[in-house]
Amino acid sequence: MTHLLSDLAFCLGFDAYSPPSEAFCSVVLGQCCCLCCLRCLCAQRKAALAIAARDDKIVALSPSNQAAASVVGRSFAGTTSTEPEWGINWALGPQLKGLEDPRRFEVTRFWLSFDLQQNGNNGVVLAAKHDESPDGLGAVLIARRYDGEFTPTDRTQCLSEYSVVCRNICTGTMPKVYTSKEHKGLLPPLEARLEKGLLPALKKCHKENTQGPHWYVAVMAVDPSAQGAKHCSRLMRAVCAQADADGIPAYLDCSGPRNKTIYERFGFRCVNTYKLEVTDGDEEGWPSYEPFYAMVRPLNGEDSSVNTSAKMARDA
Repeated sequence: MTHLLSDLAFCLGFDAYSPPSEAFCSVVLGQCCCLCCLRCLCAQRKAALAIAARDDKIVALSPSNQAAASVVGRSFAGTTSTEPEWGINWALGPQLKGLEDPRRFEVTRFWLSFDLQQNGNNGVVLAAKHDESPDGLGAVLIARRYDGEFTPTDRTQCLSEYSVVCRNICTGTMPKVYTSKEHKGLLPPLEARLEKGLLPALKKCHKENTQGPHWYVAVMAVDPSAQGAKHCSRLMRAVCAQADADGIPAYLDCSGPRNKTIYERFGFRCVNTYKLEVTDGDEEGWPSYEPFYAMVRPLNGEDSSVNTSAKMARDA
């Protein structure tokens, strides 16, 4: 009975890094959507705790955790002293290209909240503790185990999006570009790059480079205040160890040569490259972005000079 109550509390948004008001908001807005989702959300918690148990500085968070969303937002938006996530930077476009622009954080935090929420069965949200950072978290990793071929679930995505939008409206954290009339000219190209460029590329990347069971690292973000504290290594090694324990490969996508080099240290190898672009609706003069990397880590981080996709199919 204690375990059931603990699972229910976690799934509804109660964890050590969620203020009671945020957790209550998650309940009111239908975090579980309906009680039939409880089994799926409890599986998330079980998977997250299994990975977090590998390191006492790693914590498992609920999918609605707003501190995690803030860490990812700050990390991916970038600062004048830290690089942005370059795919997100491209999607933000020319009107939000200034790294000091606070709207970058607002939009990025909002966008990445959907990744937090859309984990489904066996999805995990993990964080490395860091006392000096604004939210007490130094880095956040969002990952999901796929037991077969990558196939997004439209119903789950719709319910998750509803929950994210409602929570941001009720807490007053909707980005100004979505609510202010003065930004109405900025929004169409911003949405075009996101909906017609970045999101389709992510799905195409994932589908073309994975076959069979695998772990997908959707987000790996280090808070700008915690750079150099090895939080990325802590989280990546934990999820890679879980993939090895499960006997399956791992997959991720990333942008920029620096990030590619970082992930190679954990056994990932680039298997394909892509271009981010929009053929209709983008702002004139804003270039496409490349290279965008699809990276696979074979079981136990073995040499991936062999045909990795074929190996993943054999492992299925």
